[in-house]
Amino acid sequence: MLGSISTVIGGGIAGGVLTYGLTWLRERRRLIDAYRAPHREAISVIIVATHELLAREADFRHAMNDLANESEGKPGTDQARNHLDRALLGLERAFNVGRITIVDSECFEAMGTAYNEFTKINTCFAEFEHMEQTPSNIGRVTGELAAHTSQLHKAVADLVVAGQRRVSPVQSWLNKRRRENVRKRLDAEYFKPPQHDAPGAAGTEHKT
Repeated sequence: MLGSISTVIGGGIAGGVLTYGLTWLRERRRLIDAYRAPHREAISVIIVATHELLAREADFRHAMNDLANESEGKPGTDQARNHLDRALLGLERAFNVGRITIVDSECFEAMGTAYNEFTKINTCFAEFEHMEQTPSNIGRVTGELAAHTSQLHKAVADLVVAGQRRVSPVQSWLNKRRRENVRKRLDAEYFKPPQHDAPGAAGTEHKT
């Protein structure tokens, strides 16, 4: 009799512990997702604004290069300048949202690196407003603008990688394992290291 009661009580306790554990895991996942979701939203806004800036910067650079080859201004130059100005403001706004939203240290550092490249683009664009519009000046500054824009693109890509690693949605252990296996297959297929000829391979000259 006492053994049966102990078994029932023990089973009830075990069931209660299991239920509590499962509830705790679900709540923990919900809280982590609630913490990460604003990070993903802020990063996505930065991505969209960056892509807009990349397109507008290319249009502006082409318009200014056309201007360098003309004796007078072209009608599309002012429009390209205004579009780039708005794109810069849009990315500035996206970074400001990120500064008050992103608290994960790795993502915040990656965002700070991207913002530093963004400020260099702003400086180049501001120089256009005050410099003498000669072909040599235009060529120099558009070259710097293209270089800084390329670095911004790379920095934002690094931010995406950091976000994927740090603030992606919570996954089950099994899905994490499957995703890691997929990542390894993709790396092996599309990011293979360069092949180098081994010493003494065909085509290598040997001294006699």
